[in-house]
Amino acid sequence: MIIFPLTKILNCHTVYGMKMTMHIDEDLLKNVMEYYDFVTKTEAVHAALLELDRRRRYDELLNEPVEWGENELRDSVAPGYDPIAMRVAESSGYYGHFPQSKPENAKPENAKPENAKPENERRTD
Repeated sequence: MIIFPLTKILNCHTVYGMKMTMHIDEDLLKNVMEYYDFVTKTEAVHAALLELDRRRRYDELLNEPVEWGENELRDSVAPGYDPIAMRVAESSGYYGHFPQSKPENAKPENAKPENAKPENERRTD
């Protein structure tokens, strides 16, 4: 059961923060309630308001100036971290798009290396 911040349970009575009349697209509300498993319309509306408020706070956070100096930025990264070494460790691939044709020397993804031993000669230990 979700208890909202404006809801108070006193003994056997539930006191709600505010009642109001709203015009809401019923199909949209039904789709949201089914997808997110909300039991009541109030839960769905409250979750939507929380999400919009979260986005607002996130936008405010992103728009705040970063007041870190050079030392603070340097200290925020692990001492042994080397981004160039990390790039070398990654396999190159097609990031974000696939070219119309692969290079002529490209091998199929499931191709075996040229020096691979046949299945029956591989060690299994």
